[in-house]
Amino acid sequence: MFYIAAPAFAVIFYLQGLPLIKKRKWRELLVFTLLLALSLYYSAGQTFGFFTPDPREMVEKISSPFVRIIF
Repeated sequence: MFYIAAPAFAVIFYLQGLPLIKKRKWRELLVFTLLLALSLYYSAGQTFGFFTPDPREMVEKISSPFVRIIF
């Protein structure tokens, strides 16, 4: 699975990242690269079986104080 995903990530970076470099949008490129790297790490972790945190738990930890205030 990862052997399919890694070239797909490279194609996504080529199609989306290179225009950001050409337009010199460094902040957008940084955010795009960080999100792409996180998704690459997560897909590699799911494929090869090393530790990947559960995104649902992270969202619950971050949003729980706001939910308590609102509701």
